[in-house]
Amino acid sequence: MSESAPLLALDGACIESERVTTEPLNASGGDRRVTLVGYFSPFFRLLRGDARLARGGVRLAGTDARAALNRGEVALASLDAPPLAWTARRYVIERARLALFERRGAERRADAELERASLSPVANLRLCDVDGGVRRRVSLAGAAVTRATTLVVEAPFVDLDAKTEALVANALERLAEDRRLVVSSPAAPLGGPAGELFARADFTVVIARGVVSHAGPAPNS
Repeated sequence: MSESAPLLALDGACIESERVTTEPLNASGGDRRVTLVGYFSPFFRLLRGDARLARGGVRLAGTDARAALNRGEVALASLDAPPLAWTARRYVIERARLALFERRGAERRADAELERASLSPVANLRLCDVDGGVRRRVSLAGAAVTRATTLVVEAPFVDLDAKTEALVANALERLAEDRRLVVSSPAAPLGGPAGELFARADFTVVIARGVVSHAGPAPNS
């Protein structure tokens, strides 16, 4: 992936998902942080493999987004919960193993990441036995433990209380210290840690009614 290429490029991208195809999406920009505001579910479905690109292109740091994901250059922290029957530790270990770490190395990296994320107290709890905020943080830890240089995070602040929002925002700020970051939200956060994180983005894309309605510096910044 190229540090000089725009972090996000939507080149007339028409994403087909559940028999619905977006209008052509066009936006290009960002260096270290990009924020996405509005209905970006097709974008994440494309990354997860649940949607297809009917036309155009979607690139992250100059590389086809799906290809970059498959090569481990991009890690996705999805809004969907990790497997609920797994413990937090097992989930992070499995993400590390997918990043081609051998078993013992994966366990060491997982334990270190859980400690950095202040998740050690819940490491051996099943994800069905913790709240949604903890599962969100575990999902971020799973993305962080990979070798990926770009993290794409789907709606990390949805349905969180103020305390958990601050924990998630702190986790994202820590990850942004050495990763490139793409973060989405259904609506622009107003104030609080989430609002501050979005305000520090160097490029924002707002989508409404299936089309890009703004692309550039954050609106009203």
